[in-house]
Amino acid sequence: MPKLVPSLLAAICLLGTASLPLFAKAESPPSPTPAPSFFDCKTEHAKSAPKSKLEQFYTMLFHLSRYASHPGDGIVLDVPKVVNLLLSTRVFSDPDFPRQIAQIQLSRKDRAHPRYRVMFDKPEVRLPLNRGFGFGVFREGMCQHAKELVFYGSFSFSLAMKNESLEVYDFDNVDLWGTFGSRGIVDVEVNYVSIKSVDFLKGNAMGLVKAKVSRKEFDVNQHSFLLELVTKFVTDKSIQPIDW
Repeated sequence: MPKLVPSLLAAICLLGTASLPLFAKAESPPSPTPAPSFFDCKTEHAKSAPKSKLEQFYTMLFHLSRYASHPGDGIVLDVPKVVNLLLSTRVFSDPDFPRQIAQIQLSRKDRAHPRYRVMFDKPEVRLPLNRGFGFGVFREGMCQHAKELVFYGSFSFSLAMKNESLEVYDFDNVDLWGTFGSRGIVDVEVNYVSIKSVDFLKGNAMGLVKAKVSRKEFDVNQHSFLLELVTKFVTDKSIQPIDW
């Protein structure tokens, strides 16, 4: 697993605005609590170290917000330099994906719950999961097969630490595309699922995912009015592999 904290601190001089560096000096983060060696499997934090590239990505963004020396609550990151950081730390299996990022905004009025907005250079960007193979789990009488993440021009999310586990929540403008549904008295099959939150479980590559059927599903596929109505109020919870 990449040791991302050393890579992150080595990139401090790269990350910044036109006149104000985003971070303080690498040897002394601007906090009474030193930055944890969160990504180093040889430390005492090994059991809680991120086990997937997706968790590495979100954890890195959480620490970017926490240890940034920029005095403001709103920060626009230098995209080319952030993309270089993302590529160098290899948190994406597909290197073409971060190159489509046009802007990254960070709001941290509540430092314990930073919120990011990532904008792309296209109205729709798709990220194949697991190098195109996707991830599958058998539930509700059928294989739930997540194949791609779909971003609609931009997407937003908030971050928080809960008992040493990272929670990503309040997603906006991103869907999972694949084959989902149930087999039983009534057979249901959908392709678009809207992610609401992901709670990365400490010490393993699984996560608690909360999701609903996306409104996009009813724009592109034909379903009954009753299904559309019911799915507005039903949130699915499942523990499954979390990565990209």
